[in-house]
Amino acid sequence: MSLRARVRASVHPGPARRLRAIAARTGLEPEQVLAQLADRVRMDNDGALTVNAFTPR
Repeated sequence: MSLRARVRASVHPGPARRLRAIAARTGLEPEQVLAQLADRVRMDNDGALTVNAFTPR
C-alpha cells in the first residue's frame, strides 16, 4: 500500500516551531523528519493514523 500526504503548517506556529527544533537537534532538514514520520505511520482498524514514538536519525 502506498500512502502520500501533504502537510501544511496550521495557523498555530507551535507544531512548525517544534518540527524545526527537532530537525535542528538531529541535524536534519524538517522535510527529512517528516519523511521519517511518514514512513512510520500506521492505520488502525478504525482508520485512524498512528505513529509509535521514535527518534529521527
